[in-house]
Amino acid sequence: GIEDNVLAVANGYSAALYDYPNWTGGLTDLNQEEGYWIVMNSSSELSVLGTPIDPETAYNVDAGANLIGYPLNENTLFTDALGSELDAGSIYAVFGEGISAFNYNGLWIGSLQYFTPNSGYWFLSNNAVDFSYQSDDGLLGRQDSEYIEVPKDPNGYDYYQSKRQSFYYVENIEDIQINDWVLAYNGDILVGARQYVGGIIDIPVMGYDDSDFTAGYCENGDVPDLNYSDLQLEC
Repeated sequence: GIEDNVLAVANGYSAALYDYPNWTGGLTDLNQEEGYWIVMNSSSELSVLGTPIDPETAYNVDAGANLIGYPLNENTLFTDALGSELDAGSIYAVFGEGISAFNYNGLWIGSLQYFTPNSGYWFLSNNAVDFSYQSDDGLLGRQDSEYIEVPKDPNGYDYYQSKRQSFYYVENIEDIQINDWVLAYNGDILVGARQYVGGIIDIPVMGYDDSDFTAGYCENGDVPDLNYSDLQLEC
C-alpha cells in the first residue's frame, strides 16, 4: 500500500514526515482548499477519504505564492477556469508539476493548458484576491476529449519532480524543429526537459529540495545549461 512508499506530505509552509508507524512535523491536518506535495519513494495509488469539496469554493489567494487545490472532477481549460482573473492583472502565473502559465505582457504563455482533477497548483499573485475556478458544464465533455497530457521527458532521459522548480521562457531557438526536445542540465545531471511545439517554450528546471532524489539539482546561483536534441523518435 501507499504506507510502504510515502515519505512526506507538505504544503506551502509546513510538512509531515512519515517514519513507520509515526508521523512527525508541523502538518497535522489537511485543508480541502489547499494543495499538497506528496513525496514518494515509488509509485502507488492514493485514495483520500473525506467530504467532497464544493466546486464553487472561493480560495483566499494572498499576494505572493499560494499552493491551492483544484476541486472539479473534470479537466477545465486554463483560460476558462481563470474567468475574470484572466485579464484582471492580479494573478500573473500558475505552476503545476513541471508545467506553467505566465502572463507575459498580457499574453498567457506556457505549457499549462488545462487544470486537471487531483492536482494542486501554485498561484502567484500581485494582490490578495478571492478566486473561484470557473467552468462551463456544457463544454466539459468537449474539453475532456481535447485534453492532451504534456509529455514530461523523452524515454531514457528521466528526472525527478522537485518541490522547488523554476521555468525558463525562450522565444527563439535557432534551427529547432517541432517535436525536438530542450534538455536542462546542472553540470551533467538532467534537471528538466520540454518538447518544442512552436512559439514561446517554457522549460522546467528542478531545484534541490533537501531530498536524496534531487541531490545535485540546481541551487540558488546555479545557471542550468540548455540544449536541444532530435529525440522525437524515442518518446
